[in-house]
Amino acid sequence: MKKAVVVLALLAGGCAGMPGAGYAPTVDTTGSMAAMNGRSYADDLAQCQALANQRSTVERSALTGLGAAAIGAAGGAIVGALGPGSAGRNAGLGAALGGLGGATYGAISGEQEKSAAVTNCMAGRGWTVIAR
Repeated sequence: MKKAVVVLALLAGGCAGMPGAGYAPTVDTTGSMAAMNGRSYADDLAQCQALANQRSTVERSALTGLGAAAIGAAGGAIVGALGPGSAGRNAGLGAALGGLGGATYGAISGEQEKSAAVTNCMAGRGWTVIAR
């Protein structure tokens, strides 16, 4: 069980390095309609990143974490009732692991949404996106 806690903690810590709204997709800066129309790549990128940053990753992490904690507590209570150990202890451990796992998943998916928002925004402004 301690290994599971360590793995989930490492995953949660790794979310801090995800690009999210700071993401910059690879675009064609010379052949895009935006470039041909004299648009500034740097200005458009900064505006798109600011727009993507309006969505709160923390909020998504908390909501997903709460749902996963409830499921983890229920699972822990069932395992505790059927198996060895205290049902209360197992429910608490299940809630903790579920909450951490859910918060990690929420943060990762929230950051992926922000990256996708930046990409879509840049494409919408006329930049040809080469790679996401």
